[in-house]
Amino acid sequence: MSGGTFGTEMQQRLQALSDDNVPFFRATPGACLAGRFLSTDDPDRLGWPLIMRRLERDGVFGFRMLSPEREAEIRSRVEAAGFRLDIWGVFAAGKDVAWPRCRAVTGRGLPPGFSLLSPARLAAETRAVQGFMADAGVVPFSARMLGGELGPSALVAIADATGAIAATAFAYMPHNAFSPYRDWGWGGLVAVGQGHRGKGLGAIVNAEMICRCFATMPATTMYEIIGLGNQPSRGMAAGCGLELLDLTCGIAVRAKGARFTA
Repeated sequence: MSGGTFGTEMQQRLQALSDDNVPFFRATPGACLAGRFLSTDDPDRLGWPLIMRRLERDGVFGFRMLSPEREAEIRSRVEAAGFRLDIWGVFAAGKDVAWPRCRAVTGRGLPPGFSLLSPARLAAETRAVQGFMADAGVVPFSARMLGGELGPSALVAIADATGAIAATAFAYMPHNAFSPYRDWGWGGLVAVGQGHRGKGLGAIVNAEMICRCFATMPATTMYEIIGLGNQPSRGMAAGCGLELLDLTCGIAVRAKGARFTA
């Protein structure tokens, strides 16, 4: 499939659809740019008829920044239509907290033999970055998203002594001007190669990504979406100053389908 998409046929189709709908996401109250499928941060403003049509068509739809009451309501709606709502926790911190914590992490430096990939190499090897993420179990974004073509973003990758990619992370601004979260940046796509785990690379690449988000993007708050049982990722977020909020993010998928991402 063209357009720099990557993954299974369904993943590539949804990435391409998300890319093509960026003008809609930016101009429509309640819409949210999730990168890998259509999404909302205010279902009532976006409209339930549209949401259910797209959910039936695509088999997946995203919901961000849900209160406990909203989560229960959405779960009831999608289950009644034959879908399931998978949930992740929201971990966040403002710039005043997260940036100094992350600078302290990056200030310790990388282990010997490791280095940050240059922007030029990242631009030339986006497909290798996508493949690395997929091999680590992370569903990647399109090359257009990762390359910043569709809006402010920050792609970070660490290389090992051989020059091979060892860790990745990515940040962007998912919420539009109509959203109360318009100045919140999202960070994710954190992946560490199997042979390099346990070396602190995840903490460093995550911290570097957050630093770049605050330095180059109009973000006053940073958030990450993490499974509540994923203790390594929760520890990584905590090390950057991010704390669990009383909010969740969900992905509606077909009731008997696989979880969309880890």
